[in-house]
Amino acid sequence: MKLPLLSSFSLTLLLFTPITQANSPCKGLANEACHSDNNCRWIESYTTKKGTSVKAYCRSQAKKRNTTSTLTPTPKEATPNNNESLPPVTAPNEIASPS
Repeated sequence: MKLPLLSSFSLTLLLFTPITQANSPCKGLANEACHSDNNCRWIESYTTKKGTSVKAYCRSQAKKRNTTSTLTPTPKEATPNNNESLPPVTAPNEIASPS
């Protein structure tokens, strides 16, 4: 009785678990093959701060970001740091009585 329930749970988990990592065309390439592919770059081996040694590997190049902004700049009058757009502040003892 428990076996079919466990199997259906495992199948459901397998079907609905998102794939978090796409296969990279650079993954597993040797140094020479990585350097010959413009979409890949070679990462030299290194040691982390915790002392873990990481072997050299090939990875995908970072994708270029769009550097042009589609947002229009905010006018200077509308910026919250512009003190000229705020009313003058007076201390409570300096408030003039109405005449």
